[in-house]
Amino acid sequence: MKRTTNNLNKYRLACEEVISRADNRCEVMIDGKRCGKYIVDIGAINFAHTATRNGKSDDWINNPDNIVFTCAEHHLHEHTTGEKLIRCDYETTNYIPDEQ
Repeated sequence: MKRTTNNLNKYRLACEEVISRADNRCEVMIDGKRCGKYIVDIGAINFAHTATRNGKSDDWINNPDNIVFTCAEHHLHEHTTGEKLIRCDYETTNYIPDEQ
């Protein structure tokens, strides 16, 4: 993806949609359960793609379906171990967030 103002704006909008979908909580599945950690200070580390972005189109990169909202610990775990993150499936995962 070329770093143009237009592309960065599209990516920012996609990330906002991902945050809303995730209810500010980590979407990563661990041992059959959603992490669900509430994320207050959101930064670039909280967004991971479902597959490598190399060679992917701008439309793929900016598609919220291809972005996982993740706590920093899980994103760093992915980079240090090479294990891909698995995002919860909202159609099959029953998840009720804790009271804040």
